[in-house]
Amino acid sequence: MTDVVERTDAPPLGITAQLEMIGPLEAMGMLSASEVENRNLRRRVVSGYADEMRSGKWLVTGETIKIDREGGLIDGQHRLNAIIEAGVTLPVLVVRGLDRSVIRVIDTAIRRSAADSLRFAGFTHPNMEAIASVARLAVARNSGGLNTYGKVQTAISHLAIIEWVTENPDVTESVKFGYAAYKKLGIVPSPLAYAHWRLSKIDDVETASFFEGLTMLATDGATDPRYVLFRAFANEAHRTNPGVIIGRTFTAWNAWRDRQTIKTLPVVDANGAALKIPEPI
Repeated sequence: MTDVVERTDAPPLGITAQLEMIGPLEAMGMLSASEVENRNLRRRVVSGYADEMRSGKWLVTGETIKIDREGGLIDGQHRLNAIIEAGVTLPVLVVRGLDRSVIRVIDTAIRRSAADSLRFAGFTHPNMEAIASVARLAVARNSGGLNTYGKVQTAISHLAIIEWVTENPDVTESVKFGYAAYKKLGIVPSPLAYAHWRLSKIDDVETASFFEGLTMLATDGATDPRYVLFRAFANEAHRTNPGVIIGRTFTAWNAWRDRQTIKTLPVVDANGAALKIPEPI
């Protein structure tokens, strides 16, 4: 028979947990009371949180603002800065009276990915990570966080990704295409899958013809935009850059739709600045 060991140690004294209404003034007070620096503030995360707070999509999840025994902030600076940026007052669970040493173990666990959140929301697909990645690119494009040939410049919440996938279940077909194209072109699947999804919204028949010519190299010669795009994708320096992949694809698509010929697909302008991703026609 296995002995049952009863724990007799009580919770640490002085620790309290309470739901508090936190607005910009309270947030500024909490931030200014801390004499010890937290991790570097990521402005993209703050702006992403603030957008959700302003739109009323921010949820009370049980995650806490953590305060030590001296009143210093241990955890929560991004949420507090977002409250200030959004100019809102929200209910927040605040834990006070913690030993400062707990900062060494906060945020060391494996974080839930966007794909994990989609699964918890009831979505099933063998390539859920790719679906989450396409959704992230789509939300970034819609919110102005991916305007130029480069990387996403804003934080995208899991809630925004879940909402986008809910509204766009047909993304699975584009993800299937993205993986098939990856085997032929060597381009990371998600940006090309997003481009396929976006162009399909304009003309699905033309989209099929455009990408068939690209992947099968069934083009009208060296100045056919699809051939030029195929050659551009051969440059390994840009095979994983989402803004470059999307921008070049949209540029080639627009030229092809206008029956234009091109010779190159640059990634920077005459001054060396990253080009703006065009809207597909």
